[in-house]
Amino acid sequence: MSIGVQPNGYPMSRSAIVGQPDIETLRKLELERRKKLRLEQVRQQSKEFSNKILHKVQNEKEKLKENEKKEKESELRRWQEERIQSLEQQYRHCLDSVRKGQDEKSAKVSEEEQRKAKLLQEKENIRRAKERGRVAMERLKQDKQEEEKAREDEQKQKLYTNTIEKLRSSLVTSRAVLKDITTNNVSNDSSSIEDDVDQISGSQHGPSLARASDRMPAQGFTNYDDSKTRTRAFDDNSDRRNNLETNGKNNLESNDLEARTKSVNFPRTNVYSSTVESSKQYDKHAYEERRSSGGNQNKNQSELRSQNKDQSDGENKETSVVEKLENERQKLIEYKLRLENEERKRHLLEEKLRMEQEAKLNKQLQEDNERLRREREEERRTEEEAMRKKIIDEEERRRKNEQKERREEEEEERERRRNEGQKRERREEWTEDDRRR
Repeated sequence: MSIGVQPNGYPMSRSAIVGQPDIETLRKLELERRKKLRLEQVRQQSKEFSNKILHKVQNEKEKLKENEKKEKESELRRWQEERIQSLEQQYRHCLDSVRKGQDEKSAKVSEEEQRKAKLLQEKENIRRAKERGRVAMERLKQDKQEEEKAREDEQKQKLYTNTIEKLRSSLVTSRAVLKDITTNNVSNDSSSIEDDVDQISGSQHGPSLARASDRMPAQGFTNYDDSKTRTRAFDDNSDRRNNLETNGKNNLESNDLEARTKSVNFPRTNVYSSTVESSKQYDKHAYEERRSSGGNQNKNQSELRSQNKDQSDGENKETSVVEKLENERQKLIEYKLRLENEERKRHLLEEKLRMEQEAKLNKQLQEDNERLRREREEERRTEEEAMRKKIIDEEERRRKNEQKERREEEEEERERRRNEGQKRERREEWTEDDRRR
């Protein structure tokens, strides 16, 4: 067994090793121990008391600082109010001075200056009145021009309609006169002539008329069985048709592309119709003469010459009528083309105005869309800025809370360590006391 160790394993006290101490020694040790404990208690109480005093002093300092800050703020506020009041008084004083100066200046204005100002005002009023009168006259002139233009268009349309109706009535009248003549079959030569005439009339861009062979026989033929006999009038009419065809080709070459491509929507006089009319008159006259004479074939040559002369005079008259009708038709065509050109110009002007208005509207819409886009962009930017600021504030608040929590944790950790140190010291002291015992 080792020295200083009990059988149960615990170390033996010094007194047990050395020997049993006396009571006086134990009492001294106990007194010393109690003194130490008392000193520790007193020291601890003094620490706590000093900490309390320090906390109170710190709190008082903070209160004093807050009071001083509040006093400074109140003093600053009071000084600001006094300063504002003084500035307001100075401002009112300056306004009073300016008002007094203006009143004095207005009182010093002479009657001559007032008269000059009045004259200037009257001149300005007269100028404005003249300007308004000029604008009103321009507007009235424009309205009158528009009314005159509308009236002229209406008169032109009426004249055009009347001319068409006159031509149509003349054609109807001529057809009514020709209804008395009976119609028979037409030879192949007359059919070829009618086809040529239809081609000429079709080349002049007019509506095709009905075939004359369906209505009456051609000029130069009679209503008798001996329908193959020809007269000199047929040759004259053929020459006239050739001349008309040549003139029609020349007119086609002189007209422009627009006149050649447009078609006129009113009835046109066929060249062959005049030939048919003259042939009807001639055939009727010859037929009546033959019936009255009982089919006598021994007429005098002088009578035939007189008949041919009368027939040539009638043909000349018919030719003059045809030329007049052709001239009227040409005038109507020119008038129609002129009206179409004016109408086309008006349509082009309206289209141009419409396109300008559409361009203005599109430009205005683009400006409105751009303005709305900028406003939306500004609102979005403002919202993003507010959101960013809010996020920054939240981040700052969170950081401050984390710092505060960290400081509290550090304080708690320091307090815990201090308590643990105190406990450790007490435990060591107790262990030391136990060892001493």
